[in-house]
Amino acid sequence: MLEIGIGNGFVSTFLRQSGVEVVTADINPALEPDICAPLADLPQHLKGEQFDVVSCCEVLEHMPFGQFGTNLDILRSLAPNAFISLPGHFPWAGFMGRFGIHNRFVDVSLGIRIPSRRRLTDGHFWEISSEWQTRRSALVAQMRERFATVNSGVFPMHRYHYFFRCSDQGAV
Repeated sequence: MLEIGIGNGFVSTFLRQSGVEVVTADINPALEPDICAPLADLPQHLKGEQFDVVSCCEVLEHMPFGQFGTNLDILRSLAPNAFISLPGHFPWAGFMGRFGIHNRFVDVSLGIRIPSRRRLTDGHFWEISSEWQTRRSALVAQMRERFATVNSGVFPMHRYHYFFRCSDQGAV
């Protein structure tokens, strides 16, 4: 697996401890990635190496939206499967939690998205629905131009973060 954007290192640490071979890439040398390079330069650094899966979480919004299609092309060139997460540009108000009933747990999430004109988070060029062309359906359409199957959803405990599972190998 190739992890682009190390963050706090949780994902690569967990996967390595589970026996998964992981290569990490990031532009921040302080995070000590296996490859320190911008996304656009990764194909040159990897010299044709292919991965089963590429993970790119909370990364693409840090680059201008005009590069989104090119960035998807790069991800697709590195692996037939991609897991991408992106933040949404809207606040969410409601209640969420996990309840236990007789040793069974149920996640409950009730709430609404609130229309917003808030400023983008520092370092973000765009977020889902921050502009018309960045709405979720438009992003999925671009992903489907590159991958056979795209499924998306929201993280129940972080309703402002969406995930996208993309694959060239049928249902994901």
